Amino acid sequence: MNRLRLAFEELVQQMLLPVLDWTSLHVTMEYSEEEKTTTVIIAYGGRRYDPAEGINDLSYTVLKRSVHELTYQYTEGAELANTIRAVILP
Repeated sequence: MNRLRLAFEELVQQMLLPVLDWTSLHVTMEYSEEEKTTTVIIAYGGRRYDPAEGINDLSYTVLKRSVHELTYQYTEGAELANTIRAVILP
């Protein structure tokens, strides 16, 4: 649970909210009993913004160290065009 909270706080509070203009955030959390992993998917609108290319290097480093896998995808023209997927191990 601590890794989940840390990943969420770093990503949303430290990296996304300070740089994005008003936009919707859609957060989905999934748990796999079989793999014992939690996957957090955050989709948001606005301009293309990949946290790996952002200005908060410290938060990105903390985020990368707290997750097993981190991916970013941009889908041009979609309402929530930016999608970040983080897989967290127990």
